[in-house]
Amino acid sequence: MRKVFIILILIIILFCCSDVDTYKGKRPNDYPNTTWICDQYNAKFDVNSNNQIVNDQITINNEIIPFTIIWSNVDSKAIFMQIIDSNDNEKQMFIGKCTFKDSEFKVKITEKNNYFDSNVTMTFKRNY
Repeated sequence: MRKVFIILILIIILFCCSDVDTYKGKRPNDYPNTTWICDQYNAKFDVNSNNQIVNDQITINNEIIPFTIIWSNVDSKAIFMQIIDSNDNEKQMFIGKCTFKDSEFKVKITEKNNYFDSNVTMTFKRNY
């Protein structure tokens, strides 16, 4: 009985230490050569053949702001980062909880920030 308990504990430790990404294959950058558009907030980005997000921009108060997205590996959150100069220096814009489908994803922003009030949902649709 003690051996079973030790083996069970070792399996749990091994599982906890492994890098399991439950959202792999569901995020927009897992769909190469696509464009994602959020008409409601005038935002868009492309995913190139290397699964990298490029040509990303959002228009806020008539200002075009380049951004990038950092995906969490442990939950469905995404951090939108504003690119502030040509050296790819960034600052955080907002964080949202995402829901993913193959043709769209939604970002629910629950905290007020410099760009949006709280409880805003951005819906990006994949442009075929």
